[in-house]
Amino acid sequence: MRVLKQNERYQSVTASRWQKSTASQKNIGRKKRRNLGFFLAPALLLGAGYVWVKSNVYSSSPAVSQKIGEFPASSGLSKAEGNVHVFRELLQQHVRTLTDFFPRSWNHPEKLDQTANYLRHALTALGYDVQEQSYQVTENLSQQLFPMKTFDRSFGVLKPITLTQGPKIGTTYRNLWVEIAAKDDSPFARTEPIVVGAHYDAIEISPGADDNASGVAGVLELARLFKENPPRVPLVLALWTNEEYPFGTTVLSGSMQHAMALRKAKTRIRGVFSLEMIGTFSEEPGTQHFPFPINILKHQFDRGNFLTIFTSYPNRKFAELLEGNLQGVMALPLHTAAAWGNTGWDNDLLRSDHWSFIQQGYAGAAIGDSATYRQPALHQTSTYHTPNDTPDTLNYPAMTFAVEGMYQMFRNWREK
Repeated sequence: MRVLKQNERYQSVTASRWQKSTASQKNIGRKKRRNLGFFLAPALLLGAGYVWVKSNVYSSSPAVSQKIGEFPASSGLSKAEGNVHVFRELLQQHVRTLTDFFPRSWNHPEKLDQTANYLRHALTALGYDVQEQSYQVTENLSQQLFPMKTFDRSFGVLKPITLTQGPKIGTTYRNLWVEIAAKDDSPFARTEPIVVGAHYDAIEISPGADDNASGVAGVLELARLFKENPPRVPLVLALWTNEEYPFGTTVLSGSMQHAMALRKAKTRIRGVFSLEMIGTFSEEPGTQHFPFPINILKHQFDRGNFLTIFTSYPNRKFAELLEGNLQGVMALPLHTAAAWGNTGWDNDLLRSDHWSFIQQGYAGAAIGDSATYRQPALHQTSTYHTPNDTPDTLNYPAMTFAVEGMYQMFRNWREK
């Protein structure tokens, strides 16, 4: 009897402990699920943006019908060939002239002045009233910025550095732009303008043919074409200084100065479209690379034959508007990509002048050939931020069709 009672007591205590243990395990399970949810929710949220990136990045335009190697060149400066209005020779001439102003870097302001004078003359010769924004390095500004912790991107490698001394006090930098009205009969004639621009500076060691004489040449050619045939939407064609390190994220950036001036004047614009390296293309396999983890998922896209519209995820609607207008008129594969958030200039999808305008509350996107991830030919390393970024490495037939696509986009602008 005593044994039975002891067994009953043992079973009772054991059951009680089991129930407490079970309850404790349930509580632990709930805590684990809550903790998992705490970390999983942001991951899923970020993943949603990343899915948008990867589901749209590599969907080619249906207009692609020719390989780059088959693209014809325009037959001369006096006429365009077939339906192509962009003159290849003019693009090449602008690129070669701009690279002659070597080095077009922040610490060689005399070379930047020569470049700005050339650009101003080119636009004035077309009959434009060129607007100019000049800004100076003041003592107060210099004290605020320097010493500056920044990054050196020479040879495409990101290296943290400390810049102890900046430009001389009184150094002047210049932005240029022209305003282009839309066609009178366009339904978008009275809408806010789109700013289309490119930076004309380069890093000190590089002639900067692709980065970014190619983008500047594209803007100049668009200016020539729209002088005779106005776009369907108002445009501002801009040429900015000091996009390259160390000033790309500071108030010494030309595009930041432009964006800040627009914001101060409460000027409304539709958005900013930056041309960032549009000259390196190849049909050879192995000439295109991607950052991790896209390189795992998109390894089959290994030909550097496309352009990418890139921006931040909150600006994807503006990127989609541009993509929708380029599809069907761009004779190159076209992709779109967006990074999560509006900050983090070191993110590959925010490294251009559109970042400055995004920081000032405007919509923005850029288009380019993917910079350090693009090789001009198989077995050649990327020319990005190297002395090898020279005019002879660019694919001018492909670049011609890139600019032609942008011309046709604004000439035939439409919205849903």
